[in-house]
Amino acid sequence: MPRGFHRFLVKIKKELISMGYPEAKAEQTESPAAPLAPAELKKWLDEAQDLILLDTRNTYEIAVGAFRGARHLEIGTFRAFPEKVQQAEDLLREAKESRKAVVMYCTGGIRCEKAAFAAVAAGFPRERLYQLQGGILNYFEQCGGAHYEQDCYVFDDRVAVTSELEPAGVVLCAGCRDPMRSQKLSSKHARPRCESCLEDGVQRTVIRASRTQSRGSRKRRRMSRNQAEASIADAAGPSPPP
Repeated sequence: MPRGFHRFLVKIKKELISMGYPEAKAEQTESPAAPLAPAELKKWLDEAQDLILLDTRNTYEIAVGAFRGARHLEIGTFRAFPEKVQQAEDLLREAKESRKAVVMYCTGGIRCEKAAFAAVAAGFPRERLYQLQGGILNYFEQCGGAHYEQDCYVFDDRVAVTSELEPAGVVLCAGCRDPMRSQKLSSKHARPRCESCLEDGVQRTVIRASRTQSRGSRKRRRMSRNQAEASIADAAGPSPPP
């Protein structure tokens, strides 16, 4: 699963943020979803307009923060979006029957622009499909944190930023690379780990200790057996000559 980048490497790619969806080609200039300015989205939310907010990001990003009431498709990578949106029958039925506007969003606006092709192919009405212009980060810059809960995951050393675009103090677990908001470090040199990884570590430690104890028990039994055999041999005295 992708996480914050440790190194920076520039390569020429056929597709920016790969979705594996041929219809969303790099040379395509116009997305099926109409751009929606952050101020306009805030106005709609202020007025409590009935709409569908669709988060196109991955689940580990959404765990750090999202728009209040937003839907998501529980994807682990962006490549899963086309298949998941095809399977979102209840969401599609709601969008069609209620004639609600569907506003897709992501971190910086690129993914929802590409995701729009898959959404239209799945049957979402193009005339009511929107994408948040510039994504969450542009919304933060123009509108602050209104209607947004917690922070925004980013793919750099900051890991996450607040609605003021400042580092949010979120770190990545050294084990599974999931974002985590707090950690207990035994020293300043300790590597942060989430509760699941800490629990796994304790289990592995217990298993290692158990194996060490088993090896120690076998060694003690072997030593005891050797000592017993030596004692019997001493009691019997030297063997008679042949």
